Amino acid sequence: SYGIEVELQEAFPKRANVLARLRGKGDGSRQRLLLEGHMDVVPVPEGERWICYPFSGELRDGRLYGRGSADAKGSLAAMLEALIAIKQAGLELRDDLILLATFGEERGHIGVQEAIKRGLKADMAVVGEPTSLKVCIADKGVCRIECTALGKAAHAGRPWLGINAIYKMARLILRLEAFDETILRKREHPLMGNPSLAVTMINGGIQRNMVPDACRIHVDRRIIPGEKLEGVKAEILSIVQELEAKDSDFKAKIEFVYDNPAAETSPKEPIVAFSREAVKAVCGFDPGISGFEANCEMSDLVGYAGIPTVVFGPGNLELAHAANEYVEMDEVLKAARVYALIALKACL
Repeated sequence: SYGIEVELQEAFPKRANVLARLRGKGDGSRQRLLLEGHMDVVPVPEGERWICYPFSGELRDGRLYGRGSADAKGSLAAMLEALIAIKQAGLELRDDLILLATFGEERGHIGVQEAIKRGLKADMAVVGEPTSLKVCIADKGVCRIECTALGKAAHAGRPWLGINAIYKMARLILRLEAFDETILRKREHPLMGNPSLAVTMINGGIQRNMVPDACRIHVDRRIIPGEKLEGVKAEILSIVQELEAKDSDFKAKIEFVYDNPAAETSPKEPIVAFSREAVKAVCGFDPGISGFEANCEMSDLVGYAGIPTVVFGPGNLELAHAANEYVEMDEVLKAARVYALIALKACL
């Protein structure tokens, strides 16, 4: 443990957060810094082709290959190294430096939400995700929706006796596509670009010679800062109600199965300046500010815990969840120095 205070936050059997803390002497200024990253990874699909075993952590030409290397074990390893280096240097911190390694990020952010329920407190935070060493002050939110068109079963030889749920769903899909193309693409955030909507899964019918009485789709709606979850949901319901008003046979059930808001930190927050200054000192350039184009635990820390947060880490987001995922070791080492320098700026 390197003499670092460690707490295991078990939420479910064999599912736990790890909370490590270097306590500061405290002088009332309260600049507690949270370094946060997730331990879990997405599965490797059967048949996905890799140049090495996906869980080997094989090092080739300065790249560490493996599932989760970029998303986000490279960040977590760098954060841990920063914490250890500060401890071993014997530096006396003014305020607390906290490292939170969470479970369940890929399954709805359940680990960080558990930590927040248990009273997680910090004055600023850095979430470790693959940003290619850019400082990101915003992320996208997400709303996942299950839509079921309801029809009436009949023999396929006499389809006029039924109501084909697939046909009804086709109308909803086309309406959602038009909404994405004509409405959502006109909205824009300076760092995040446009919000989006995509129909990602569909299932309908149980037999080839039956008119289907149900057809289900899954919709992925990505949210930019400034959009509210209530408004996002209201827009979907309005589209369904519009179709119901035009067609008495159109009936649909809508279920909002998961949501997480978009988040944004003011560029004037101290954590933004600390992060940019640290990157410039370590890497030799000012990274400016960017947006993180996925949904991450920044949304929870900002939206539910009220902690000003940036996203920063080694690795390329395009490699996340992909075959032959890797992280450049040079970026991991630079990230460790950046995390340590941010901590010194905030807590020393």
